[in-house]
Amino acid sequence: MKIYNTVATGVRAKVIISEYINNNNLYDGFFKNSSAQCECGETNCLTWRNEDTLLSVAICESCGDDNAFVSDILEIK
Repeated sequence: MKIYNTVATGVRAKVIISEYINNNNLYDGFFKNSSAQCECGETNCLTWRNEDTLLSVAICESCGDDNAFVSDILEIK
């Protein structure tokens, strides 16, 4: 079980993923809500995927930090 670093808001999660998509010229993907583990326990996670890439950002109002480094927050698979 992996513990994710999180952002505090869904808006910040979408901005992080959208910027990565635009900067890397990704296309034909879709957003989906899922779950992940944070320091507090189970929390929401925003994911985006296409045939080749899966991007995830966990969201937690309690332990999340909207000012955290993107490299600490964004999970790329």
